[in-house]
Amino acid sequence: MSSPSPVSSEYGGGYAQRSRELPSPEALENTLLTPKMIEELKLCFPGLLSRQHWDRPTAQMCYIWSLKNPRTALALYMTNNISAWPVAAIFSPLSDDQLPHDESSISSVIADPQPFLDMQYRVMVRNMEVGDHVEFRDCEILPFQPVDTICAAEDGQQMMDKVKYHSDSKLYARKSVVLARPAHKAVLLNDIRAYKRLQHPNITKIVCSYAQGSTVGLIMYPLATCNMEEYLKLPFDRVRPDLMKGWLVELADGLEYIHSMDLRHRNIKPSKILVEGERVLYAGFNISKDMNNIDRASTPVSQTDESSHMYAAPEVVHRNKRFRSADVFALGCVLLEMMTVIKRHTVEEFRDFRTTNGDPSFHANLAKVKSWVETLEHSPRGASREDIAIESMALSLMTSMVEAEHSKRPKARALSSSFAKWNAWRSANRHGDLGLIFSDRWCELRALDSFYAKH
Repeated sequence: MSSPSPVSSEYGGGYAQRSRELPSPEALENTLLTPKMIEELKLCFPGLLSRQHWDRPTAQMCYIWSLKNPRTALALYMTNNISAWPVAAIFSPLSDDQLPHDESSISSVIADPQPFLDMQYRVMVRNMEVGDHVEFRDCEILPFQPVDTICAAEDGQQMMDKVKYHSDSKLYARKSVVLARPAHKAVLLNDIRAYKRLQHPNITKIVCSYAQGSTVGLIMYPLATCNMEEYLKLPFDRVRPDLMKGWLVELADGLEYIHSMDLRHRNIKPSKILVEGERVLYAGFNISKDMNNIDRASTPVSQTDESSHMYAAPEVVHRNKRFRSADVFALGCVLLEMMTVIKRHTVEEFRDFRTTNGDPSFHANLAKVKSWVETLEHSPRGASREDIAIESMALSLMTSMVEAEHSKRPKARALSSSFAKWNAWRSANRHGDLGLIFSDRWCELRALDSFYAKH
């Protein structure tokens, strides 16, 4: 596409009539110029040049230079150095490829280079495409506008906030991680690359990622309404039990998908499961390839994160062994809390019931967890026999997920299949389709030993 010719009345440019008025340097003083904005501001260059009263050859050369190097041209304009355009274009050529410009190159163009050096980063905002990972220099301005903080770790090493991308009106979630050692960066970026491969309706998407100094940022979508921990604390009249039963199936299916991709989540807990509209999503930031050393984390979970310790499998806490079955155990704990609320009990009741010596963790109180399941089987009062039977089947599956011995827990694939069959039975009962209940699916469901033991 050919460039339009420079414009002034003497140039005879019809383009002059299409040119726009460039905002004043003062109006642009605190503005980040995105690539899209720069393309729009280039349309203002003809009118700007026509007001400089330069001779035609100078104006033409400045115009051609400014179109090729709009960032440098705008940085000079924004620091009230439009008069330096001829020098930058002809005598001491400056190029956008040289950004950020150093003091020596700018000093040959303008007398006081410091204002230019301080603000040139406002014209260097980079685009980030879906799937990109970008390494930013410490001096560069990130293309995200912070909107609100979601949460932050007490040690300042991690933070979640809401952000807007400079060219998008959507809200995104950003997780920022400050790395203690440079070696950790390669491990984290490897995890991010693995996570970006995941495509599942119940897994959050990493839209793009970046690094700046010791900080790695992940930009994620969608931005959830709340997380499961918050949802389970809502009053009973604000939760939707039937919708939550569907979530049990979605979470089992999501875990099966993660494991099918040779990955592990490593940190399943209610706060890492997001609620967005009528669906739930895994928000996984601690996944790792199975080929990595199982003992990659040098500090046991019991010493690092109280909430992770709550849902951690026995082998993770006692031996720091992170098999895939540890994900199954953690998900089983979460599903039991969800079923507790479905059955019209509170998470706090469940926690108080199982706590021993001040320790409410599941792995330390498995006998009490199973006793709680027996309590849930007969709740709530007034429920139909069919509903109790259906929910008891789900409880049986959850009980198998929290076995103390990791080898006795079901694989994620079998678990997903069982929940899918359970959901078919639940749907048939809800719609009164007794034919399905006596079908092969019903026979498969009844084959479960746990179901026979209870009925």
